[in-house]
Amino acid sequence: MRRGDDEIFAPKVLAAGTDKDINLYLRLPAMSVLWSDTTPDGDKEKFSKSNEQACNTFTLVQGNKFSSVKRGLPNLEEDQKKAFDIIQQQHVDLLTAAFRNDKVKCSGKDKAKKKAKKKAKTITKEEKREISEEELAEIALKIYIDDSHDSGMKETTWTDNGEEHCEISLKVKRKCYGMRDVEKQVDGEKVKKRELIRVPPVFHKPTPTGEYYEKKYESFIQRGTLAIFRVRRNFYSSPMMYGSNLTFDKDVIIMCESKKRSRAAETKPVMYFEDADDEKRQRTE
Repeated sequence: MRRGDDEIFAPKVLAAGTDKDINLYLRLPAMSVLWSDTTPDGDKEKFSKSNEQACNTFTLVQGNKFSSVKRGLPNLEEDQKKAFDIIQQQHVDLLTAAFRNDKVKCSGKDKAKKKAKKKAKTITKEEKREISEEELAEIALKIYIDDSHDSGMKETTWTDNGEEHCEISLKVKRKCYGMRDVEKQVDGEKVKKRELIRVPPVFHKPTPTGEYYEKKYESFIQRGTLAIFRVRRNFYSSPMMYGSNLTFDKDVIIMCESKKRSRAAETKPVMYFEDADDEKRQRTE
């Protein structure tokens, strides 16, 4: 799949007995929302993007500040750590598969192989031994992975209640627009046409009875909200860089969120003065 200058490869499975590809998603445990963007056009205006490139982005971190969730899900933070480990390994697995697949075109492969040959010469000189083809390929693969760009996991710094935090976060994105089949009336008949339309995420909030309702957010979700995403890794290659990113499915479950706090009006004591007559000279008759 090609988007602009990027060549994108997404893991898929083929449904048995059909020619239909199914996207592979990983359902994450509830993650804490750090930053979010739920606006209809996402980062289109901020980065002067086209409709095809505009995205909604969420930054997710580990942690849980809700005591009720801690009682109900005592292993949540352990599950969050395992999910981070899985996603990190997926990056390595995707890059490994891309490097070994001749159908995947990426300029980083040739660069990694050239660096590997230079490193092999250094090893031969220092250790007085020859490098086998298998070992040379492994050196090139390691260089290829080390030089790649992981857009889905980043070290993030932020301040919370005056305390600075620096942790690895997940950066998950979803396109604001996508190609879909749209029914239109043409000469009195219904015809399906492929058009670029808005495909916003849908947020589902559970009720005490176990049912769900759709919740709308104008521009963002409160920080600290616990949300469940379905994400997938995608390999991409462009003229300037290569690596993998994280995209999320349209359905997002809001497990628990912070109540909005209304800012109380601040009052300060002031000196009291009795009303007095105007000192200006008054007209007398």
